[in-house]
Amino acid sequence: MNNYKVNVIMSTYNGAKYIKEQIDSILIQKDVQIHLSVRDDGSQDETIEIVEDYINKYPDKISLIKGENEGYKKSFIDCLKSSSSDFDYYAFSDQDDVWQEDKCISAIKAIESQNDIPALYCCSPTICDENLQNQKINDLTGGSNTLEGYWTRSRLPGCCMVFNNELYKMATRIDLDELKVVAHDTAIASIAYAFGSVYIDANSYMLHRRLSSSITTGGKGILHRFKTEYKIIFKDKDYYFTLARFINDYAKAEKLKFKEEYDDFISTVLNYKKSIKSRFKLLFNKKMKCGSFIADMEIKIRIMIGNY
Repeated sequence: MNNYKVNVIMSTYNGAKYIKEQIDSILIQKDVQIHLSVRDDGSQDETIEIVEDYINKYPDKISLIKGENEGYKKSFIDCLKSSSSDFDYYAFSDQDDVWQEDKCISAIKAIESQNDIPALYCCSPTICDENLQNQKINDLTGGSNTLEGYWTRSRLPGCCMVFNNELYKMATRIDLDELKVVAHDTAIASIAYAFGSVYIDANSYMLHRRLSSSITTGGKGILHRFKTEYKIIFKDKDYYFTLARFINDYAKAEKLKFKEEYDDFISTVLNYKKSIKSRFKLLFNKKMKCGSFIADMEIKIRIMIGNY
């Protein structure tokens, strides 16, 4: 058995119905030493009691923070920041998925050679219904695996991510209050793209439930999809502009340099609101493709109306 130590970060909220399946699938990860760090975001069902039962059985493998409701984005970051830095790798977990036993070790093998830089792995999720039926792999390898592609539509789900200690140390300095609407996983992936590496795997090592009650997008029908896309275009103002400013400020504060190939792109994003030239550079940037024609067109609309 290898000696890789992996800390799985889970934020829970009223997850009693499916959380046992997920915890069981995490605890049986092979060839790694697993710890599960849970932060409950103010559940009103039996979620906490279920987690506490597991802690009684596995006191060295599971820890729990009972928190007040602050939303899943901040809850994940708070759980990550409260974690020990003694782990080799970290992973985010939803409360209702089911992992294959080789999810963590497959990720580690893909990025372990890059432990001197912040490295992120993301597998492709197998989308299924509440009963784990109607399974279909959502292959995330389409589009451009670059910061330009990622800032066209942030399509890498946190529940599919595994990252190394270098990226963990950088992620713990994220201030979500500063980033406003930006999600925890989007911020962390953006750091990995800007300063390190991102490996996207076409293989799937997990079942990702799409529930009618899900907080994130998906699984709620055509009307909900339309409302989601409308919100993305017209309501989520300055999403990627905020990320560019965050990455730029982060680099200055930490005295770091982002990867040379992104110098011009980040500068263009920071200037696009006040420069017609920069706005046109974004509009015709061939790397701004995420694998979804709709999303590729939407980002051009956002750039044109100044909502990028």
